[in-house]
Amino acid sequence: MSAFTSCYKTLRVYGDELEVWQSVLSLLEVLEEANLVGFGLSESANVLNDIVTWAVNALSTSTAFPKKSKAALKIICVLTHIDLEIISPLTGEILSDIITMNPSDLPASQSLLHELLDFHSKTRTIPVFLAVLIDCLSNSSGKFSGDFSEVQKAHRACTSGPLLSLAHLEGLSRAIKGFLTPGQTPETVQAVLEALEAVWITYADSSGSDDTMDVDEDANDRASNTKSANGRKQKQRKTDEPAVPMSPKERAALSYSFVARAVAVILPSLPFSTLPESSYATVCSSISEAWEKFLGNAAQSAFSEKTNAPCWTDQIVTAATLRIRHAFATCSSLRSLNTLDARMIPCGMTAGLIRFAETTPELIVELLRSFFDENLRVTDPEEQDAIIKAMLAYLYTNLA
Repeated sequence: MSAFTSCYKTLRVYGDELEVWQSVLSLLEVLEEANLVGFGLSESANVLNDIVTWAVNALSTSTAFPKKSKAALKIICVLTHIDLEIISPLTGEILSDIITMNPSDLPASQSLLHELLDFHSKTRTIPVFLAVLIDCLSNSSGKFSGDFSEVQKAHRACTSGPLLSLAHLEGLSRAIKGFLTPGQTPETVQAVLEALEAVWITYADSSGSDDTMDVDEDANDRASNTKSANGRKQKQRKTDEPAVPMSPKERAALSYSFVARAVAVILPSLPFSTLPESSYATVCSSISEAWEKFLGNAAQSAFSEKTNAPCWTDQIVTAATLRIRHAFATCSSLRSLNTLDARMIPCGMTAGLIRFAETTPELIVELLRSFFDENLRVTDPEEQDAIIKAMLAYLYTNLA
């Protein structure tokens, strides 16, 4: 370890060049392969902590210096093998920095998440990781600027990024099912629902200003430019028009959407079937109260009777909430909750939203899920026919 420390200090004399990063990475890989972990570690703890801080700071500049960030991420991955306790205090900052990274370009981001999940599974501290993850998703929109100043671009980057990727969410679900204990379940449900309510309140509070309504119109214009040209109308913006910065409502909608995506995976994965009857009743009561208190309102965001053209932010909030409802409805270990059986989509609105050119694909998916849900099934034959025709037209337009 003393040789490692000397080599590292010598390399740092040469500054922050890419070659320095790559050399430090090689040194750490040798340290790991030699299985020197724990030998003389107390003497080098300050050095390892310095490397972690150095690497985490580099992640925040991933857009400006992608090669350095790639090396920094690999360094952090190696350090998780050497001593994950060094990484733990900075987990939230690391997750915030990698949220918009492309897993295809930076596979180390997925490796890092796997190591974190593995650590918290073995130590039975999954709720700790969930708390850090939810906090990161709740506050993620505050970091968006520059390349991600437009709300649709930020939304697309995050939903395809490491934290909300299918691979990570499936791994998270397996970890919860396998290692979260029945005793931890009620507190986890309460904490997750409280976090979701907090971001909903922020969104609801930001939805009342006139300025927000003006920005929502621009958001719909931006959304139209990202649509496929295959038969869908596109509203072309002038090339010299400056980009409109995110409004508080757009930021709040992103936070709610991201947290809700995680909640739709976390809650159905909890070990409800192993809970004592009293704990199970408490959990069901918490979910029902949350639906009646704010989730039902969130699900209705895009279904205002005042307009047939809901803004983009209301659409992603409604879609995210309907996804949670679907996750509850299909959870085999969570018996039927009567509060979820009420129809949420106003009569005659589904077909219109499917045909509306600015409806987001994720909302259309949730509308169709609701249409095929036996508990929410449309009974009016004329409305059924209109929805089926609208669905076929959408499929033909976008997939033919």
